[in-house]
Amino acid sequence: IGDNDGMKTMTKVQKEKEAELAKLLTPAELEDYNLRMSNTANMLRFQLTGFDPNEQEFRDVFKARKKFDDEFGFVGVRPSDKAEGEKYDAAKKELDAQLKQTLGDARYADYERAQDYTYQGIYRVTEKLELGRDAANKVFDMKKLSEDQASKIRKDDSLTPDQRQSALSAIRTETETAVSGVLGQQGYDAFKKNLGASSWLKSLSPDPKPTKKP
Repeated sequence: IGDNDGMKTMTKVQKEKEAELAKLLTPAELEDYNLRMSNTANMLRFQLTGFDPNEQEFRDVFKARKKFDDEFGFVGVRPSDKAEGEKYDAAKKELDAQLKQTLGDARYADYERAQDYTYQGIYRVTEKLELGRDAANKVFDMKKLSEDQASKIRKDDSLTPDQRQSALSAIRTETETAVSGVLGQQGYDAFKKNLGASSWLKSLSPDPKPTKKP
């Protein structure tokens, strides 16, 4: 989402606009306007599709995120300046703790998953095919499991290079079969075409063999 300078400019413009609106609207009217039209609200509608918040949950998340965005810009755009970056990290930690307390452990886990770029891609595929959120969740769980398995394989020094390549190939094949089983062939074909959904499969591919020097 843009660079830090661009984010600062966007945040400044947003604040100036809200200051002008505050002169014309009551606090309740300004809040309703921001819930519909602010940059934070628009970003949340994109990010929280897979979370599917009810009205109160959206308002709770919006309130916490708006406060954070007003100071730092959007979540995920960490300032490059060291001091500002440390302030961002502390505020982000506080934001996460607040949302976890407000939403509860289970719904916070749903909220956190919905922020994941890969999950958003997976969800768009399942939504288009009317497979439901459960299908997206199952595929995303497969993503986490397969990545954990691949990481362990790559760190296992007891394996020979050929054994490591073979194990990684097996993980990818098993994962592709499992994903296809959840989505069906049509869904799996759509999944492979969606970069956001399928890019993680590339991380399961065997590492390229080193080129032999002549």
